[in-house]
Amino acid sequence: MGCQFEIYLHGLSDSECTDAASDALDEVERLEAQLSRYRPDSDISRINAEAASNWVGVEGRLFDLLERCIEIYRETDGCFDIATGAITQLWQTHRQRRRVPSAFRIRTAVSRSGTRTVNLQPKTSSVRFSRSGIQLDLGAVGKGYAVDRVVSRLRRNGVADALVNAGNSTLYAIGSSPGGSPWKIGLQNPVQPAQSLATIFLQDSALSTSANTEQYFIHKGIRYGHIIVPSTGRPASEMASVSVLSPSAAISDAYATALFVMGWERAQSFCEEHPNLSALLAGRPAAGRSIQNGDAIHIALCNLDPHIVRVS
Repeated sequence: MGCQFEIYLHGLSDSECTDAASDALDEVERLEAQLSRYRPDSDISRINAEAASNWVGVEGRLFDLLERCIEIYRETDGCFDIATGAITQLWQTHRQRRRVPSAFRIRTAVSRSGTRTVNLQPKTSSVRFSRSGIQLDLGAVGKGYAVDRVVSRLRRNGVADALVNAGNSTLYAIGSSPGGSPWKIGLQNPVQPAQSLATIFLQDSALSTSANTEQYFIHKGIRYGHIIVPSTGRPASEMASVSVLSPSAAISDAYATALFVMGWERAQSFCEEHPNLSALLAGRPAAGRSIQNGDAIHIALCNLDPHIVRVS
């Protein structure tokens, strides 16, 4: 999943904490082996290799995840899309060379993408693509899904208070911090990395942040981030960061990406239409170019309880 998972626990003996954390982190290893498109023997790689010509059966919980991803794809008008492996791979290759793909290569990758081509058969928990060249990439939801599974195992092992941290971008707070108060989570300012953007007081909830603060390259003075607009095949440029709170880390992970892709005004409108979706947006309307370090940005709090957020 390209990040480090950490678990902070208290309220149990040292041995109980160690056993619970080790069991939960073992679950991360199992999920990495199942979900990674970089492992040739994973379920996702098997789907990518075979689903254009045959129905491919998958484990029940993975099938449920794919169903939820398709629902979010439809709800967000394609701003969240797990069938973008061709686009992701194209930009990853060019990012290493610090080059921008040609318009032709981008159009070709877009033509080989789209969750609309992913068909599911609930009776057999099977997947099939209606077009060749489709590649699933769960990078925008897999980390959150793993966090949810970790939280489930911790609770099953009697853990009442813990913080699960996946690469500082997706977290889940179980119960309270050692002082008995909610877990205090600092959000980094995406355009002034040495400064804080806000503080979130998190309790029995997930928090996911999408930003282009680390994975990007600069070509001819333009910054190209890793979060791609599926419909255009080009990096999103209006948002600096998006943080979403949800009872599920998979859901917060997915919607953080979707809102980032939507851009400033569309993301706010989407939150207004979905009052159960809580988010902190940092960006600017109609950027015209990618946001750079030091740029002035706007902040919008969408459906957030003012008692759990403090803007710096």
